[in-house]
Amino acid sequence: MSLSVRAGEIVGVAGVTGSGQADLVAAITGSTPIESGSIRLCGRDITGLSVRDRRARGLAHIPENRAEVGFAAAASLADNLATGFHRDVPLARRGLLRRSALRAHAEEIVRRLSVRTRGIRVPLRTLSRADQQKAIVGRELAHHAPLLVVEQPTRGVDVGSVERIHAELVSYRDAGNAVLLVSAEIGEILKLSDRVLVLRDGHLVAEFDRTQADARRVEVAMVGADA
Repeated sequence: MSLSVRAGEIVGVAGVTGSGQADLVAAITGSTPIESGSIRLCGRDITGLSVRDRRARGLAHIPENRAEVGFAAAASLADNLATGFHRDVPLARRGLLRRSALRAHAEEIVRRLSVRTRGIRVPLRTLSRADQQKAIVGRELAHHAPLLVVEQPTRGVDVGSVERIHAELVSYRDAGNAVLLVSAEIGEILKLSDRVLVLRDGHLVAEFDRTQADARRVEVAMVGADA
């Protein structure tokens, strides 16, 4: 397949489970090497780069399985929110973490995403699922990366948290960044996306802009039924 995500837009990826969404994200983020083709970020070829190097070039990622690959449950909320920032100024200087900067960084994310917690030093596992999710969303948004790849951003969270996360994604786009959104919720895809891509059996089978996309057309493309 061939696709692009431009600055200042959200591109939604729809498809029934197992249609290739996970493979697409793995290829873009670098957790799975591709056999052919190329991946370019801000005009630079990142095809052969590691996950860490891709992130350094401007890719942020909110994974679907946050408990497995998105955070360390036993570590503190503050340490989890520092992940990805811990080698650079202002959180680190001359190879050493600056605790005051780490605290300010964590408190800003907690405030902005309204993460409910007894403090930033508590283990992340003590937070509710919704607040864990908001924390990881906030951490990745804080990178201000040109490209944000986000999977199932609101799965299993309460209505208030859904609205908060949606607002943050829209704000991120409006700041001139690109967002690739993978979601099993068609309503979420339609609400947020400027363009909608449909995957079926590992292939890109349809593309709709905001004015064309509606639930019925997307669902028809997802299952391959006659319109």
